[in-house]
Amino acid sequence: MPELNPFRYERQFDAYLTGYRKSADATMVGTNIFLFIISFAFAIWSGEWLSVFLIGLPTLLLSMLLARAANGYLITRLFMGCAFMGFTGLFVHLAHGDIEAHFTAFGLIAILLYYRDWRVIAAATIFIYLHHLVLGLGQTYGLAVYVFDNPSFWATFGLHVAYFLPFVGMMGYLAIALRREGYQNQLVIELSNKVAQGDLRPSVVQPDVVGPRHALLDSVTLMHDRILQLLAMIPAPVIVVRKSDHMVVNVNDAWASEFNIDPNPKMIIGRRFPDLISQTNFDLIKSFLETDGAPVETFPMVFDWKSPEDRKRQVELRKIDYTTDLSDLMIIVGSDLTEQHRAETQLREIAYTDMLTSAANRNSLHIKLDEAVRNLETDYKPFAVILFDLDGFKQVNDTHGHDAGDLVLKTVVQRMMRTLEHRAFVARLGGDEFVVVLEDTDNSEHCLRYAEYLIRQIEYPVRLQSFEEVSISASAGIRICAALEEDLSASTILKAADIALYRAKAAGKAGAVVYSEDDADLERCPETGVVIPLKSG
Repeated sequence: MPELNPFRYERQFDAYLTGYRKSADATMVGTNIFLFIISFAFAIWSGEWLSVFLIGLPTLLLSMLLARAANGYLITRLFMGCAFMGFTGLFVHLAHGDIEAHFTAFGLIAILLYYRDWRVIAAATIFIYLHHLVLGLGQTYGLAVYVFDNPSFWATFGLHVAYFLPFVGMMGYLAIALRREGYQNQLVIELSNKVAQGDLRPSVVQPDVVGPRHALLDSVTLMHDRILQLLAMIPAPVIVVRKSDHMVVNVNDAWASEFNIDPNPKMIIGRRFPDLISQTNFDLIKSFLETDGAPVETFPMVFDWKSPEDRKRQVELRKIDYTTDLSDLMIIVGSDLTEQHRAETQLREIAYTDMLTSAANRNSLHIKLDEAVRNLETDYKPFAVILFDLDGFKQVNDTHGHDAGDLVLKTVVQRMMRTLEHRAFVARLGGDEFVVVLEDTDNSEHCLRYAEYLIRQIEYPVRLQSFEEVSISASAGIRICAALEEDLSASTILKAADIALYRAKAAGKAGAVVYSEDDADLERCPETGVVIPLKSG
């Protein structure tokens, strides 16, 4: 509902129409210069110079001063309206009250429509009425002023008021109509600029536009609202950030709810993006936000968003740069991948972890050995592989059952992991065979001592669920890879360690043997497990 006080209501439009009115001030100064020149010409005709310099010149100079010092202000507009009527009175006086001179008021008050302000029309009307009333009355008492060209003051004054009022009413109505049009034009420009600059706040248009609405304003408002609707309907969390100051210019409901920042998206708009996340996380993504790269960039990271939940969240951000002459924005699309990453981690564990013992499995072992071979080839980093086979495990399985055997395997891995050296790796190759990979070592004595130490750990009795204790041991074969060799791979390394392992078993078990060059001509018989010379040819 519009403000009941007309002056207060009109004042709310002043800021939007300042551009029009500043331009109008300059035009009115030019018009005042023209009117002063006309009054100067009147003075030449009538010989009345004093009134020109007492009224016309100060009026012109004051209008120029106000247009410079208070450009666009209401006081300047009101003075310009009164100044125009002052020149009208001056023309009437210089014409010795000639009735035709009064019609200058009609033309001058029409020029004031350029201000689009009925208050100026009202001020000019009041001024000319007071001029006619005061000076006209003075004329009847013999003052040397000219307002009317006949002695019937009250009748003439009433006639002037009567025929001027409808014209003034029409001018006031036109001023309001032009103000409404100018105001809505400014809203169209403002809203269009805001949309172009990415400022998509829901409430941009003044809600109290009274009277017919500009069709273009309705079109731009509809476009603005449709953009907001599309943004709100996007299921993915989206936030629009201004690059220059990281200010949030828009956000959809999905972002607000997904990242638990604020249940009301409107409360997020206008805040700085760094304030919505922790400083640590903002430091992580700062370079991502400020980099001008591909039109669409993806940045996966671990976030701890400011939220009621005290948990880490795997978040992927995708940035779309939107740059125009008017705006430089980032459209950031967020995806919470926490559950997806958790599922991927579980699948990875299934693929690369032995489900019984939680040690690495055969697949993971081959990846580790391939990596170690690459490091040897590129960085000359030696490594050693120790292959363990449990001695006496079959008897435990046969005597106490597979549950007891499973418990023994788990216990062996726990003991091996507990005593692993720095940067060591343990995997279950299958059955009762385990592999330990030692990095950055080519010392055979050290590897032997370490293998024997692990064997001693394995030999400690294992308490079963039945409270019985069983004891097993292990044999180990060691393959040291310290130099580049032809056909060095995970398979050949494990084969060499296997030959050394069965040499250890042949020597009496519960011991370790290092593979040597002499073993290259040996192989293990798959049927008997006995190490025999390679078949020739």
